[in-house]
Amino acid sequence: MNIELTREQHEIVQRFRSLAQERFRPRAARHDLECAFVAENFEDLARDGLFALPVPREYGGLGGGIGGDHLVQNAARFEVAKACGSTALCFGHHCDVVSLIKFLGTPEQKKRLFNEVVEGRAFFSSLAAAS
Repeated sequence: MNIELTREQHEIVQRFRSLAQERFRPRAARHDLECAFVAENFEDLARDGLFALPVPREYGGLGGGIGGDHLVQNAARFEVAKACGSTALCFGHHCDVVSLIKFLGTPEQKKRLFNEVVEGRAFFSSLAAAS
């Protein structure tokens, strides 16, 4: 199946692809051998504003995922997975928790938490924030 991306979707996916291939892939074996958390990869994602992938656009995010653009979020996550499975798994949890906040959070919680994510100060790997 061949899926066509819009120019904007392609640009977002390309940002993930470049970061994953240039930074995550070279570190993946070391992280696996050392059983180490992929902290550098998450620093890169934060620095490049990519934690914002699942955050709705009205909160400054990239609008991916549940209630948004499933295609761009899944394509971006796939690019991360091709380079580093550990990073993809943890980033997937982040996307899922942001989706829960979209549907269950109060307006005040959404504003505060999504702002922290967009600014790269919060990453959700479970129902608790790690920043």
